[in-house]
Amino acid sequence: MNPHIAMNRRSLCQHLLACAAAPLAAIAPLTAFAQGTAGYPARPITLVVGYPAGGDSDVLARFLGEKLSARLGQPVVVDNRTGAAGTIAVNYVSKAPPDGYTLLLAPRRCPSGSCPAGSHRSQRRCR
Repeated sequence: MNPHIAMNRRSLCQHLLACAAAPLAAIAPLTAFAQGTAGYPARPITLVVGYPAGGDSDVLARFLGEKLSARLGQPVVVDNRTGAAGTIAVNYVSKAPPDGYTLLLAPRRCPSGSCPAGSHRSQRRCR
């Protein structure tokens, strides 16, 4: 096997593992909070993804949804709200009730240099 191809596969696997670990670390406090709060979750949780089904973000969301569902004992529904570089998903989640039942899986950096979340300061940081 070509050593460059092997190295690319190795670095790709390391990158994918790192990308999968970051959201798990972000969800860990949620599960700790949920264990301490009586009655949460009492209904299914929606995990909103701003990208199409079958893509990397969708696969990651479904993986995280399975793990979170097993941990919380409630189903986690992955809802793909595609369009406008994730802005549609961000707007949908921002208008949902702040009860912890609608979560957003968003990229670490703003896609294509635009920030869907709003302020001028955050838009400057992303560019």
